[in-house]
Amino acid sequence: MRQHNTCNNSAASADHPFHPLSFELQQRAPQSKQRMHELWAQTAGTPHLPEQAVVFSEWPIVASQRLQDKLIERAQALCQILQPQLQAQAVQNSGWAQGVAADVLTIDYAIICDGDAWDIRLVEFQAFTSLLTMGYRLHQVHSQLWPQLADCPPWQGAKSEQSWLQSSRSWLAGGESPALLEYQAWQRGTLFDLHATSLLWNMPIIEPHQIEIDANGRLFSKQHGVRQQHDKILNRLILSELQESDQFSHRLLTTQ
Repeated sequence: MRQHNTCNNSAASADHPFHPLSFELQQRAPQSKQRMHELWAQTAGTPHLPEQAVVFSEWPIVASQRLQDKLIERAQALCQILQPQLQAQAVQNSGWAQGVAADVLTIDYAIICDGDAWDIRLVEFQAFTSLLTMGYRLHQVHSQLWPQLADCPPWQGAKSEQSWLQSSRSWLAGGESPALLEYQAWQRGTLFDLHATSLLWNMPIIEPHQIEIDANGRLFSKQHGVRQQHDKILNRLILSELQESDQFSHRLLTTQ
């Protein structure tokens, strides 16, 4: 959102979903979307950019306390509703034996305005771990452009940035040699955040045709003539996009 009078409220309104600091930052150091994309790619160390410069906002949004409270309340309510469906027994009965290990979820909400009133509405769930890397690098860009945000890093609850990175990688990826799995990764519009994740967490991007499974159920990938074993796969592909999705799923079930 670009206009400070969103929902017909002034920037100083206590009921506005955005903190007044949002608009102060926009006025003090205005940026273009193209500039934000370029700085993000530079910080992430990737030459890949979104196909169109519309993914990142040209200014940071600081949530008001009321918006933060709403997000926490709705997320907790969703977790309570979903909890019975995520119990180990329920997941295994549904045929997804490894479902209990899927603990990374992003919830997308939209701010809905009706005159002077506003609320949030659920849009969708996502389980793309690359979103954390995208946000982490965006935080760094924001701190660079707007020093007022330098004391608001995502690792506030950790001892240091490095300890936050180590904990996040352990939680998101785990294992000693994980890999990111995607179908036709290098032709996708989402390559920019996938590649940034690969660099940050030191995980190669592999495609289904590069996967090998030996007689003992160990999983390997082969890229550029180099064979590497993996103890965990982070899935980004959509099985229905594969021509032989059932056969590929069966192969993965044979791994240890």
